[in-house]
Amino acid sequence: MTRILVSAIAAASLAGLAGEAGAGESACFDDWSVASEIVARERLPAIGELQARGVAGGAIVRASLCRDGDRYLYRLIVKDHNGQLRRTEVEARAR
Repeated sequence: MTRILVSAIAAASLAGLAGEAGAGESACFDDWSVASEIVARERLPAIGELQARGVAGGAIVRASLCRDGDRYLYRLIVKDHNGQLRRTEVEARAR
């Protein structure tokens, strides 16, 4: 019962958040219980795939999935090979 309730709440949250980001608007999903559903539905590469391909240019420390109109971006904080933290964005569909 709890699993069904959690799924229903997540689906309702997802529907509400997705509805808020229309053309020209943006929304970011820091909660990966919501973001992972979007990644699966939109067939976006997972964060682990980006890390394995070296797309980020270092170790991914933090990631958010963002929607900008009909585009999806990963906003990342990456620790580079010198130990410095930097922010970067990666187009999700282009990978």
